This record gives sequence, structure tokens and C-alpha cells, in this order.
Amino acid sequence: MAVAQSTHTEPSFATAGDVLRTCRAESGSVNALICNGYIRGILRRDDLARWMNPTSAYVCEMPEGVTIGQILAVAVKYIDERPENWHFEGTSVALHGIKYAFCTAPSPQVELGD
Repeated sequence: MAVAQSTHTEPSFATAGDVLRTCRAESGSVNALICNGYIRGILRRDDLARWMNPTSAYVCEMPEGVTIGQILAVAVKYIDERPENWHFEGTSVALHGIKYAFCTAPSPQVELGD
């Protein structure tokens, strides 16, 4: 007797590969919402660490105007482009990508047209 297999994957954040699979979910899906909450949670944890001891936070304070959508896109892109890191702990790799994008990279100067 054949057993039907579900194509639905449970959200997981144990490894960077798990974060990538969960966060690639279709916009508005349960997994996409869980991913949003996960990324917000790790950033809030970092904010709390900064509040308790300013030198213990891993990432910088987000620049003004940065949206959660940008942060999610950066984390997913960073993980996706580094398959050699997919087996590492998901929170660490996601935070490293966010730090790389918003805290260490030079901030581009955008000139707005009239």
C-alpha cells in the first residue's frame, strides 16, 4: 500500500538551510508569517542584549527606514548565496547576513531626482 506524501514542510530554523526553506514560502502563507516572526524575534533578542550590555549585541541598530521586508530579503539572499553554510545554526547565519548588509557594508548614497 502506497502512502501519500505531503508537499507541505514544517517550519524549522535549526540550520541555515531550514531557515532558507521556511523563509522561501509564498507570501502570506503560514511559513512566511512564521519566518517573519522568527527574524523579528532574533532581532529583538539582539536589541535586548544591547539594552542589557551595549557591547553584547551582535548586529547594529537598523538604519532608519529599513523595513522588515528588506531584512527578510537580505537574510534569505545571504543564506541562499552561501550553500556551504546551510548546515550551520540558522540564527547565527541569518544574523551574520543582516550584520554584513546593514552594519559593515558602506551605506550607498542615493540621490533622489526632482
